[in-house]
Amino acid sequence: MGARPMARVIQEHIKKALADEVLFGKLKSGGHVRVIVITDEFGNSKLGFDYPDGPVKPRAEKLPEPRRAKAKRRSPPRRKPPGTGGTGGPGGDDTPPRRGTVPKVPLVKV
Repeated sequence: MGARPMARVIQEHIKKALADEVLFGKLKSGGHVRVIVITDEFGNSKLGFDYPDGPVKPRAEKLPEPRRAKAKRRSPPRRKPPGTGGTGGPGGDDTPPRRGTVPKVPLVKV
């Protein structure tokens, strides 16, 4: 089941029936309700309500453990090999720039 069919089941079988109980039934003056599964005489299962008397203590909810952040490894800074300066290769000859480098272009006002 997806979220929309599940929302339709909740709307049809729980919200509408519970609203009737709050407005006209056993919960008219307030109280607690528990949604349960009831099996009828034909063996069919359906949702029903249980109205416990007295104070109701909710069960403690078990929360998942928070994930610890992994420590990031810091690698030493990269160093350029000696003799590489600017956009060309060693000594500034006309070899094409290495992959990943951006050529320096002067800005010109137009």
